[in-house]
Amino acid sequence: MHVSNAIGTHNDMSIIKEHARRVGALFLIDACQSVPHQPINVKELHCDFLAFSTHKMFGPTGLGVLYMKKDIFNKVPPYEVGGGTVFESDYYEAVYLPAPYKYEAGTPPIAQVIGFGAALDFIQQHIDFDALRIHEARLCALLLDGLSSIPGVVILGSIDELRTHGHLVTITINGVHPHDVAGFLSHHNVCVRAGHFCVQPLFKKWGIDGAVRISFAAYSDEQEVHAVVSALHDLVSQFNI
Repeated sequence: MHVSNAIGTHNDMSIIKEHARRVGALFLIDACQSVPHQPINVKELHCDFLAFSTHKMFGPTGLGVLYMKKDIFNKVPPYEVGGGTVFESDYYEAVYLPAPYKYEAGTPPIAQVIGFGAALDFIQQHIDFDALRIHEARLCALLLDGLSSIPGVVILGSIDELRTHGHLVTITINGVHPHDVAGFLSHHNVCVRAGHFCVQPLFKKWGIDGAVRISFAAYSDEQEVHAVVSALHDLVSQFNI
């Protein structure tokens, strides 16, 4: 995982790459949480695969991207077969088309791909990633300052890193279930993510039932941060924390 979707930490891909190379493993990077927030160079990352979701880049849901190095095209068989993948077939065997066609069975999600293309055009034309990093980290720092005055709030992840490179802040509140926190915030017109974030083993290791994630993007602003902090103050007051 390039950037943790659970706690916002940036992981050193070079260390993981070396471990993979040492045992002859292929190296796949989950970049869902990094591609929307920073420029990516797959050659510099030296990865075999890189995957990300389009909905995190202002694009349609239900669509993703998988990058694969050309020199492993012939080593990776299609996981799904169907129309558009086969060059020739009979009763006993099939010969598949070259990549990427052999990986794209059936009718593609044409409308979603067109929509994602529009989202990419928007990002290229309007998003400066250096400015975005500064903007998002500033909002994280402002939120962290506000959370520091709220009793019972526990911040997950590296606070120092979030202040300089963060785009999300994940918290728990002592004595309040994460879904209850999210439900309370929703009544204050604040939308957050609550749950395990697909990292149940990590949360089990920490002994927590889940967490609440507050995420920022290019459109987020200081007023929204103040709204979150104000709503959480109301929550801990009502729960007598």
